[in-house]
Amino acid sequence: MVESVKPPILGRESVMTSARTAVAALASMLLARSLKLPEFYWAPISTIVILLSTINPLTLAWQRFAGTALGAVLGALIATVSGPNWIVYGAGIFVCGIVCALLRLTSAYRFAAITLTIVLLVAHQRPPWIVASHRFVEVSLGIAVALAVAELWRVPVSRVGWKQSSGEGRARHQHHPAFVPPAHLLQAELPERPDGRPGPHAQTLRSKRDSPRLTVCAQALLTSGDESLIASTKAGCAKNHS
Repeated sequence: MVESVKPPILGRESVMTSARTAVAALASMLLARSLKLPEFYWAPISTIVILLSTINPLTLAWQRFAGTALGAVLGALIATVSGPNWIVYGAGIFVCGIVCALLRLTSAYRFAAITLTIVLLVAHQRPPWIVASHRFVEVSLGIAVALAVAELWRVPVSRVGWKQSSGEGRARHQHHPAFVPPAHLLQAELPERPDGRPGPHAQTLRSKRDSPRLTVCAQALLTSGDESLIASTKAGCAKNHS
Protein backbone atom coordinates (compact mmCIF):
# COMPACT_ATOMS: atom_id res chain seq x y z
CA MET A 1 0.00 0.00 0.00
CA VAL A 2 1.32 3.41 -0.86
CA GLU A 3 0.72 7.03 -0.03
CA SER A 4 2.55 10.23 -0.79
CA VAL A 5 4.98 11.89 1.58
CA LYS A 6 3.86 15.44 2.30
CA PRO A 7 6.52 18.05 1.52
CA PRO A 8 7.58 20.47 4.29
CA ILE A 9 5.56 23.67 4.67
CA LEU A 10 8.56 25.92 3.93
CA GLY A 11 10.92 24.02 1.69
CA ARG A 12 13.78 24.90 -0.63
CA GLU A 13 11.40 25.15 -3.58
CA SER A 14 9.28 27.84 -1.88
CA VAL A 15 12.31 29.91 -0.95
CA MET A 16 13.81 29.65 -4.45
CA THR A 17 10.51 30.56 -6.11
CA SER A 18 10.06 33.61 -3.89
CA ALA A 19 13.63 34.78 -4.50
CA ARG A 20 13.38 34.27 -8.26
CA THR A 21 10.08 36.15 -8.47
CA ALA A 22 11.43 39.06 -6.42
CA VAL A 23 14.58 39.37 -8.55
CA ALA A 24 12.63 39.12 -11.82
CA ALA A 25 10.00 41.67 -10.77
CA LEU A 26 12.68 44.10 -9.61
CA ALA A 27 14.67 43.72 -12.84
CA SER A 28 11.53 44.23 -14.91
CA MET A 29 10.60 47.37 -12.99
CA LEU A 30 14.09 48.88 -13.29
CA LEU A 31 14.24 48.19 -17.03
CA ALA A 32 10.84 49.76 -17.59
CA ARG A 33 11.78 52.83 -15.57
CA SER A 34 15.10 53.16 -17.42
CA LEU A 35 13.10 53.31 -20.67
CA LYS A 36 10.97 56.06 -19.07
CA LEU A 37 7.72 54.20 -19.75
CA PRO A 38 4.82 56.18 -18.24
CA GLU A 39 3.13 53.23 -16.54
CA PHE A 40 6.17 51.06 -15.88
CA TYR A 41 4.37 48.93 -13.28
CA TRP A 42 2.75 46.86 -16.03
CA ALA A 43 6.15 45.30 -16.76
CA PRO A 44 6.66 43.69 -13.31
CA ILE A 45 2.98 42.72 -13.22
CA SER A 46 3.43 40.76 -16.45
CA THR A 47 6.62 39.20 -15.14
CA ILE A 48 4.90 37.99 -11.97
CA VAL A 49 1.91 36.60 -13.89
CA ILE A 50 4.17 34.58 -16.21
CA LEU A 51 6.56 33.27 -13.55
CA LEU A 52 3.88 32.20 -11.08
CA SER A 53 1.58 30.59 -13.62
CA THR A 54 0.63 26.93 -13.19
CA ILE A 55 0.94 26.32 -16.94
CA ASN A 56 3.93 26.38 -19.24
CA PRO A 57 5.47 29.91 -19.06
CA LEU A 58 6.10 29.93 -22.81
CA THR A 59 2.45 29.11 -23.53
CA LEU A 60 1.16 31.81 -21.20
CA ALA A 61 3.70 34.30 -22.56
CA TRP A 62 2.42 33.76 -26.09
CA GLN A 63 -1.19 34.16 -24.94
CA ARG A 64 -0.43 37.40 -23.10
CA PHE A 65 1.71 38.77 -25.92
CA ALA A 66 -0.86 38.06 -28.64
CA GLY A 67 -3.79 39.20 -26.50
CA THR A 68 -2.08 42.44 -25.50
CA ALA A 69 -1.19 43.25 -29.11
CA LEU A 70 -4.74 42.58 -30.31
CA GLY A 71 -6.37 44.50 -27.46
CA ALA A 72 -4.04 47.47 -27.92
CA VAL A 73 -4.77 47.71 -31.65
CA LEU A 74 -8.53 47.35 -31.26
CA GLY A 75 -8.65 49.70 -28.29
CA ALA A 76 -6.67 52.41 -30.08
CA LEU A 77 -8.77 52.02 -33.24
CA ILE A 78 -12.07 52.24 -31.36
CA ALA A 79 -10.90 55.19 -29.25
CA THR A 80 -9.81 57.04 -32.39
CA VAL A 81 -13.06 56.46 -34.28
CA SER A 82 -15.49 56.96 -31.41
CA GLY A 83 -15.39 58.40 -27.93
CA PRO A 84 -15.57 55.96 -25.00
CA ASN A 85 -19.08 55.13 -23.75
CA TRP A 86 -20.77 52.00 -22.42
CA ILE A 87 -22.17 50.94 -25.81
CA VAL A 88 -18.82 51.31 -27.56
CA TYR A 89 -17.02 49.54 -24.73
CA GLY A 90 -19.41 46.58 -24.72
CA ALA A 91 -19.24 46.31 -28.50
CA GLY A 92 -15.45 46.44 -28.31
CA ILE A 93 -15.26 43.54 -25.86
CA PHE A 94 -17.62 41.54 -28.10
CA VAL A 95 -15.62 42.27 -31.25
CA CYS A 96 -12.43 41.42 -29.40
CA GLY A 97 -13.77 37.96 -28.59
CA ILE A 98 -14.95 37.37 -32.16
CA VAL A 99 -11.58 38.38 -33.61
CA CYS A 100 -9.73 36.12 -31.16
CA ALA A 101 -11.95 33.22 -32.18
CA LEU A 102 -11.42 33.88 -35.89
CA LEU A 103 -7.65 34.00 -35.37
CA ARG A 104 -7.81 30.88 -33.17
CA LEU A 105 -6.52 32.85 -30.19
CA THR A 106 -9.37 32.13 -27.78
CA SER A 107 -6.89 31.52 -24.95
CA ALA A 108 -5.61 35.09 -25.44
CA TYR A 109 -9.08 36.66 -25.26
CA ARG A 110 -8.85 37.56 -21.58
CA PHE A 111 -5.61 39.49 -22.09
CA ALA A 112 -6.99 41.23 -25.17
CA ALA A 113 -10.12 42.27 -23.26
CA ILE A 114 -8.04 43.56 -20.32
CA THR A 115 -5.83 45.66 -22.58
CA LEU A 116 -8.79 47.01 -24.50
CA THR A 117 -10.45 47.96 -21.22
CA ILE A 118 -7.37 49.87 -20.06
CA VAL A 119 -7.01 51.74 -23.35
CA LEU A 120 -10.70 52.70 -23.50
CA LEU A 121 -11.71 53.33 -19.90
CA VAL A 122 -8.62 54.65 -18.13
CA ALA A 123 -8.18 58.40 -18.54
CA HIS A 124 -5.02 59.35 -20.44
CA GLN A 125 -3.54 62.64 -21.59
CA ARG A 126 -1.89 61.10 -24.64
CA PRO A 127 -3.46 60.01 -27.95
CA PRO A 128 -4.95 56.47 -27.97
CA TRP A 129 -2.28 55.03 -30.27
CA ILE A 130 0.50 56.27 -27.99
CA VAL A 131 -1.23 54.76 -24.95
CA ALA A 132 -1.75 51.45 -26.76
CA SER A 133 1.87 51.28 -27.90
CA HIS A 134 3.14 52.02 -24.38
CA ARG A 135 0.97 49.27 -22.97
CA PHE A 136 2.26 46.79 -25.53
CA VAL A 137 5.90 47.68 -24.83
CA GLU A 138 5.44 47.50 -21.06
CA VAL A 139 3.77 44.09 -21.17
CA SER A 140 6.23 42.73 -23.74
CA LEU A 141 9.16 43.83 -21.60
CA GLY A 142 7.70 42.02 -18.59
CA ILE A 143 7.16 38.88 -20.66
CA ALA A 144 10.73 38.94 -21.97
CA VAL A 145 12.18 39.29 -18.48
CA ALA A 146 10.00 36.46 -17.17
CA LEU A 147 11.04 34.08 -19.95
CA ALA A 148 14.71 34.94 -19.53
CA VAL A 149 14.62 34.39 -15.77
CA ALA A 150 12.61 31.16 -16.14
CA GLU A 151 15.24 29.83 -18.55
CA LEU A 152 18.34 30.95 -16.64
CA TRP A 153 17.07 30.29 -13.10
CA ARG A 154 15.27 26.98 -12.92
CA VAL A 155 13.60 26.03 -9.66
CA PRO A 156 13.79 22.28 -8.91
CA VAL A 157 10.36 20.73 -8.46
CA SER A 158 9.95 18.64 -5.34
CA ARG A 159 9.29 14.97 -6.03
CA VAL A 160 6.51 13.10 -4.31
CA GLY A 161 7.87 10.02 -2.59
CA TRP A 162 6.11 6.74 -1.92
CA LYS A 163 6.05 4.79 1.30
CA GLN A 164 4.29 1.77 2.72
CA SER A 165 1.09 2.66 4.51
CA SER A 166 -2.61 1.88 4.85
CA GLY A 167 -5.17 1.11 2.17
CA GLU A 168 -6.64 4.59 2.64
CA GLY A 169 -3.50 6.19 1.24
CA ARG A 170 -3.57 4.04 -1.88
CA ALA A 171 -7.26 4.70 -2.47
CA ARG A 172 -6.72 8.45 -2.27
CA HIS A 173 -3.97 8.41 -4.92
CA GLN A 174 -5.61 5.86 -7.23
CA HIS A 175 -8.36 8.31 -8.12
CA HIS A 176 -5.97 11.17 -8.85
CA PRO A 177 -5.81 11.81 -12.64
CA ALA A 178 -2.00 11.85 -12.60
CA PHE A 179 -1.70 8.61 -10.63
CA VAL A 180 0.63 6.00 -12.13
CA PRO A 181 0.63 2.73 -10.14
CA PRO A 182 3.94 1.12 -9.16
CA ALA A 183 5.27 -1.61 -11.42
CA HIS A 184 4.18 -4.48 -9.17
CA LEU A 185 0.54 -3.30 -9.41
CA LEU A 186 0.38 -3.22 -13.21
CA GLN A 187 -0.32 -6.93 -13.59
CA ALA A 188 -3.33 -6.59 -11.29
CA GLU A 189 -4.75 -3.81 -13.44
CA LEU A 190 -4.43 -5.40 -16.91
CA PRO A 191 -5.47 -8.69 -18.62
CA GLU A 192 -3.15 -11.48 -17.51
CA ARG A 193 -4.13 -14.62 -19.44
CA PRO A 194 -1.76 -15.72 -22.22
CA ASP A 195 -4.67 -16.88 -24.43
CA GLY A 196 -5.88 -13.29 -24.78
CA ARG A 197 -9.02 -13.64 -22.65
CA PRO A 198 -9.60 -10.79 -20.16
CA GLY A 199 -8.19 -11.40 -16.73
CA PRO A 200 -10.31 -11.16 -13.54
CA HIS A 201 -9.57 -7.45 -13.18
CA ALA A 202 -10.21 -6.49 -16.80
CA GLN A 203 -13.97 -6.20 -16.27
CA THR A 204 -13.45 -3.13 -14.07
CA LEU A 205 -11.59 -1.39 -16.88
CA ARG A 206 -14.47 -1.42 -19.36
CA SER A 207 -16.25 1.64 -18.04
CA LYS A 208 -15.46 5.13 -19.31
CA ARG A 209 -14.40 6.13 -15.84
CA ASP A 210 -11.51 3.63 -15.79
CA SER A 211 -10.40 3.94 -19.42
CA PRO A 212 -7.89 6.77 -18.66
CA ARG A 213 -6.24 4.56 -16.05
CA LEU A 214 -6.02 1.72 -18.54
CA THR A 215 -4.28 4.03 -20.98
CA VAL A 216 -1.77 5.17 -18.35
CA CYS A 217 -1.09 1.61 -17.23
CA ALA A 218 -0.74 0.39 -20.81
CA GLN A 219 1.75 3.13 -21.63
CA ALA A 220 3.82 2.28 -18.58
CA LEU A 221 3.66 -1.40 -19.48
CA LEU A 222 4.74 -0.86 -23.09
CA THR A 223 7.88 0.90 -21.86
CA SER A 224 8.74 -1.99 -19.54
CA GLY A 225 9.99 -4.26 -22.36
CA ASP A 226 8.13 -7.38 -21.17
CA GLU A 227 7.16 -8.79 -24.58
CA SER A 228 5.03 -11.68 -23.32
CA LEU A 229 2.96 -9.47 -21.04
CA ILE A 230 2.66 -6.83 -23.78
CA ALA A 231 1.30 -9.40 -26.21
CA SER A 232 -1.19 -10.65 -23.64
CA THR A 233 -2.29 -7.08 -22.88
CA LYS A 234 -2.84 -6.24 -26.55
CA ALA A 235 -4.90 -9.36 -27.11
CA GLY A 236 -7.01 -8.77 -24.03
CA CYS A 237 -7.65 -5.14 -24.91
CA ALA A 238 -8.61 -6.03 -28.48
CA LYS A 239 -11.13 -8.57 -27.22
CA ASN A 240 -12.55 -6.06 -24.73
CA HIS A 241 -13.18 -3.54 -27.52
CA SER A 242 -14.75 -6.12 -29.89
